[in-house]
Amino acid sequence: MLPLIPEEFTSSDGKRRVRPLVTASQLRHHGFELENCLRSGYATQYVRKGATGTVFLVGTFCPGTGQALSTAEIAVKSDRHGLAYKFVVRQHSALANRRPSPRCVRAIQELLQHCQTDEVREYLEDSWREIGSRIISGRRKNELQVSMVVTRALKEIIGEQVYDDIVEH
Repeated sequence: MLPLIPEEFTSSDGKRRVRPLVTASQLRHHGFELENCLRSGYATQYVRKGATGTVFLVGTFCPGTGQALSTAEIAVKSDRHGLAYKFVVRQHSALANRRPSPRCVRAIQELLQHCQTDEVREYLEDSWREIGSRIISGRRKNELQVSMVVTRALKEIIGEQVYDDIVEH
């Protein structure tokens, strides 16, 4: 998954750290710690969704102990014209899907404000451009492969000489 932020974020009171969760292994581990759906097959589904950079998962942790405290799913929402975007929390839960503590909620709110900074926006926009170019590159590669298979099949069906004559004319 694309990380929402390039590095760990610490809340203004220093009581919570927010860290991107980007691999299926990280998600499952976090799910086991918090006894939530991430410990099951949902981790893999999130990784697939997160590959496009429109859904992000972050965990909040205690800075001293590293204990996992909550999980937040954050989505990118664009305006009607697709010119601007904002981040919204789709879900945020603590141990066994309970309500997160006020400190965890505040840390996620501060993270969303941090995501409005030029540094984070530039990081995300660069990442989205890279994802877009990989998708386009992958499509071109697939189109080329399909073209090669079709060409080979046509040559086998109508004969190589006839195919060459058709292409030449």
